[in-house]
Amino acid sequence: MTKAFFKTLLKKPLTVKIFSWFISKYISFVFKTTRWKFLNEDIPQAYWKAGKPFMLCFWHNRLALMTFIWPKSQPLYMMISSHPDGQIISNTVAHYGIQTVVISSKNGTEGIRNAIRFVKSGASLGITPDGPRGPRFQADKGALSLARMAKIDLIPASYSTTRRKTFQSWDRLLVPLPFGQGVFIWGKPICYKDINNKESHKFFETALTALTNHTDALCGHSAIPPRGDHERPIKLKRP
Repeated sequence: MTKAFFKTLLKKPLTVKIFSWFISKYISFVFKTTRWKFLNEDIPQAYWKAGKPFMLCFWHNRLALMTFIWPKSQPLYMMISSHPDGQIISNTVAHYGIQTVVISSKNGTEGIRNAIRFVKSGASLGITPDGPRGPRFQADKGALSLARMAKIDLIPASYSTTRRKTFQSWDRLLVPLPFGQGVFIWGKPICYKDINNKESHKFFETALTALTNHTDALCGHSAIPPRGDHERPIKLKRP
């Protein structure tokens, strides 16, 4: 079976639902069989207690288990693309009570309006600033612009596990394995008002990458480097 065949298959709604169901079962199994530490939980709890929405930010390669850092009692909308991988993410996180907002080249304005409306209703937003196709560990300006428009602070977060598989995809996707040890870490909030120039944009990228590298170090792994010049950027086709 060819790669094109699987891409076609994953465009079918039923296939996406079945595949997402299996993913949700697998990550639940991994989470339950891993011994976890949660660090700096007081940071998001202060926002939740104050009823203050914020933007949860994490790199694309940490998608697998990030649903477990978020309490079901708090409303969260994940920002996703309209591409097949975005639909898989949407269907997977739905099993954990997390809703999604689609933003694409066709409905960008509508998606942003919806996101801001959800924030006004008290919900937080979740985003992978380097998604959906990279470059790895480089934040898209649109993600930070949305935080400013919605007037919500950004809080970086990450996780890592001792037992995992790292794929040679553009983002170096981390797939955790069961029966290991893991850590979730929240980073220091970044005020949306401070994200207004190239220096502050770089500060955000650096803070999120440093936090991610720290989780890896705690689990005995070397840091995953940003995309190198020798790696070809992936061109994202419009849906």
